[in-house]
Amino acid sequence: MSVTYKNAPLVELVAELRWGPSAAALPANDQDQSRTVPFQFSSPKDEELYMQFAALISAEGYGRFERVAPPGIPSLPGQVACRFRPSDPEKQAPLFQLGIGLFTANALPPYQSWSTFSPVVKLGLERVFEAHQRAADRPFSDVAAQLRVHRRGGRPRHRGPAFTTESNLSNSP
Repeated sequence: MSVTYKNAPLVELVAELRWGPSAAALPANDQDQSRTVPFQFSSPKDEELYMQFAALISAEGYGRFERVAPPGIPSLPGQVACRFRPSDPEKQAPLFQLGIGLFTANALPPYQSWSTFSPVVKLGLERVFEAHQRAADRPFSDVAAQLRVHRRGGRPRHRGPAFTTESNLSNSP
């Protein structure tokens, strides 16, 4: 049974996957915020990933594409470059975001439960893996995953990292 809260206690749910230099920037917990990651330009492979993901996720009903960071401008690994919202202009969420070494799936109120959000996360991960496979000539490396919960009137709570690895992940499903 699902419950929809009028004033949801959580402001946002964020499932986050980072790879490469961006994974090193992921805080291990609320107190660990001291990471240094240099600025870098997005590569043609990053841009190809954004376009491949846009094509794949649009076919799933997320056809509104927003470029948050202009191409050719240096940014931090893990900074959002593109946002993908539901095609229906009445819906703002759930949404997906991509950046250099970053993928997020975000749920905003009114949400029902993790059981209704987890299939969205799974869909996004499947499409980002497929887009990466089409766009990249290298596997994911140095991967970290995390679930963040933003509470009303409080600091974000980190639930993870769910896993980290320094070995390469294959792009196969």
